[in-house]
Amino acid sequence: MKQQTKNKLFVLFIVLIFIVPMILAKSLFSNEKFRNYLRHKTVNHGQLIQPPLSFTELLSEPNFLSADWTLLYVTPELPCAEICNQQLYKLRQIRLALGKDQNKVSRVLVAIQPIVIPKEYEGTLQKTATKEAIERILLSTSQPQGAIYIVEPKGNIILGYRLDANPKGILNDLQRLLKVQGMQQ
Repeated sequence: MKQQTKNKLFVLFIVLIFIVPMILAKSLFSNEKFRNYLRHKTVNHGQLIQPPLSFTELLSEPNFLSADWTLLYVTPELPCAEICNQQLYKLRQIRLALGKDQNKVSRVLVAIQPIVIPKEYEGTLQKTATKEAIERILLSTSQPQGAIYIVEPKGNIILGYRLDANPKGILNDLQRLLKVQGMQQ
């Protein structure tokens, strides 16, 4: 092959190195299926609450949260039956699994009326709310029978989970949030 031909192929190769990725990117992002895939691909296990609900405003108690983050169990169910006890157990285990970070997370049970919390779940705070406030919280995740939420330090409910959610997913989300918070400080 002549040197001139080799030079032309080399220049063509260099130009293709820059043009092919742009063409490929343009074709992928103009594809509706690919954009939907990217849009729905998240790393969190819970449902993001958009816009975040102000938990403290719903309870009309602005300063009761004692920890940075809160695991919140909201139930319309009275009295605290088997499902309620299972959720309290789940919240306790998630907090214990945080290890050294467990003092950064509190557990709160919200119901329409005060509920007797079993001794094994000691440390769980209890708050009452109006039926309307509980329905508003539960409607944010379409879970009328109850749900678990993560409340950030400013008092906003940011993630919601179904009652049958895997506790490892909730734990992973909480660990990720605590890690990001540690990076920002």
